[in-house]
Amino acid sequence: MEVNFEGNEQRALLGGDLNSSVPWAEDDRWWVRIPAQHTLYYLEVFRTMLYSFWNDKTLALLICVPFALLADPPTWCAKWTFAFNYISLIALESRFISTAEWIWLFSSPTVSTVLTEALPHVFPLMVGITSIIYEEISLVQSFIIGSLITNLLMGTGLSWLIGGLRFRSQSAPTTSMQSIAALTMLTVFPFIPPTFISPLYKLDPENTALFTLTITETVVMLMIYVMWLWFRYQSHVELFEWENAWDDNSPPGDHRLTGQRALPIPSRLTYIFWLIFILALSIQCSVNLIQTIPKFVQATSMSRLFIGATLLPFTSSLSNFAKTCVIAYDDRMGLVMHLTAETALGVGFFNLPALIIVSICIGHPMLLEFDIFLEVSLFITVFMAAISVQTAVFNYLKGAMNLALYGPPSYPQMT
Repeated sequence: MEVNFEGNEQRALLGGDLNSSVPWAEDDRWWVRIPAQHTLYYLEVFRTMLYSFWNDKTLALLICVPFALLADPPTWCAKWTFAFNYISLIALESRFISTAEWIWLFSSPTVSTVLTEALPHVFPLMVGITSIIYEEISLVQSFIIGSLITNLLMGTGLSWLIGGLRFRSQSAPTTSMQSIAALTMLTVFPFIPPTFISPLYKLDPENTALFTLTITETVVMLMIYVMWLWFRYQSHVELFEWENAWDDNSPPGDHRLTGQRALPIPSRLTYIFWLIFILALSIQCSVNLIQTIPKFVQATSMSRLFIGATLLPFTSSLSNFAKTCVIAYDDRMGLVMHLTAETALGVGFFNLPALIIVSICIGHPMLLEFDIFLEVSLFITVFMAAISVQTAVFNYLKGAMNLALYGPPSYPQMT
């Protein structure tokens, strides 16, 4: 006689049917029913946690969030405070994007379009605005360039490497890849005029001319980005229809454990509240992270340039890297390159001008004056990425080359 704790209690009575069963959770005896109901509830919670951990290993990093919130930058060790808040931001960003993807399932096409373009910019803008508030302007400047370099080298390198290890070679439509190469080259545009013009304004103590250049270029960048959105979602939407259907067979994150039944999907309101809660935690973690950077720089050999260009970009890019690697593993390299180019375009033509506008409004204007080492690294990165994409053929060797090329730009001025 088998006893299944989840299901039924088999009670053989004198003259009764041995096959009859009574669910413990519905038993008339309260001392049987109540413990069974509570046990089944906790088993369901355990299954839900196991299901979530199986789908997203970054959930294990959430254990750092309580320590990050309790960490007081003036009193705690700078290294531990930085580490807890840095890891927490990575985990929260992954949860934020995952939750946003579920909200897209409940939304109309228009709302989904807005969420698709707006939500990926939340964490970069949050980190940038927090840095501006605490007058870490050089940190923001290096963060923007570092995000572009990380996206174009690390993102594509991992995707090409993983896809190339599974397939001998991957290809994409040549015409489409030529367009992607052009978009990739366009991402360097915001940094070209300041590189050649800003040295002419060094003698201006008030930086009036450089400030005018910054305002003018900000307006131009926003206009180009609006034109891109109109092209993407209105005038030439048919060119991107195949992009939006890459995961029609299953919702985001819908990878079930073998033999496990599907979990109930919470309501949209539940996901919205969870999204707000994650954002609130992320804001506090970003504040703690930025506040502890001065002490962290003194306690380690890392410079602000290294932190902004190498470490901070991962707080807003890891989930995108994971997504592109999964798509590359499924042999959808054309989609990988579209997502990579769109992300780079968003960083250069939306995040940068948005942060400039915010800095002016706050009273700590951020001018288009960047570190020359990072600018040269960005030019080389964009040039190499555009050449690699234009061939429309991808393999693991190209991925390894991009990862190797990421080494020098990711190691600027450690001391």
